[in-house]
Amino acid sequence: MTTASFLRAAQGLALVTALSFGVASQAAIPSNRNQGASGSMQLTVDALSRPLEERLAELRSQDSAYKNLQAIAFKKSNGMDLRWKALTALGRVGGAKSRTDLEKAMKSQEWFMRNAGLVAFSQLDRAGSVAWARKLLNDKALVVRSAAVDVIVNSKDVASAPLLWQKLYAKENYKRSQSLFIRRRIVEALAEIEGKGRESKFIAVLQDKDESLHEPAIEALERITAKTMGTPGESIPSRRAQWQSWYSANKASL
Repeated sequence: MTTASFLRAAQGLALVTALSFGVASQAAIPSNRNQGASGSMQLTVDALSRPLEERLAELRSQDSAYKNLQAIAFKKSNGMDLRWKALTALGRVGGAKSRTDLEKAMKSQEWFMRNAGLVAFSQLDRAGSVAWARKLLNDKALVVRSAAVDVIVNSKDVASAPLLWQKLYAKENYKRSQSLFIRRRIVEALAEIEGKGRESKFIAVLQDKDESLHEPAIEALERITAKTMGTPGESIPSRRAQWQSWYSANKASL
């Protein structure tokens, strides 16, 4: 091999080596774009494991938090707990722009998404959440119906009282003729939002076979009449009987 040929061969080998090293280096180092996306998502996931106030503070400091929360909440392969936290955080972080996502969640086939969507929406829009709560009082999931009652009472929505009375006796709130826990929650809600003129309604509750309803019905009667029956510590059955006697004697004037 001549000197000139040797030099050309050496230069070619050096070039191939340099190119190979460059390609290997690029393969070994992920692009900044991919690294940033995965790192951002992991930061959001990590934030969701923190206590609520810390969680929200951390999420609000992340530029991609809203987009990441959307992805987490609506990805069905994620766990229920993670999706719940992501969806409820979505409303807190996104504010008004989260409305569409939360309404989508409240139409979901998954009960916990409807539940979380309503909880989050109630932090965003009082009137709107009451309207959704009224719809979700018909939900097939008991826990969603119970959340709907909570939204109504927390909003002090007196206009929903007739619907709550209807749902107190609705067949879906019984199982094999046994009263479900939501019925007590409904009576508790009515005890907070009803007023004078509803004494007969609560007296009727005192006749219900579900004895757990009697105490909140008595509390409602005490509030709207400004009266008490019996003495502190007296049994619920005894106070119930006294309220029934009081109503029989006074119903004509109510």
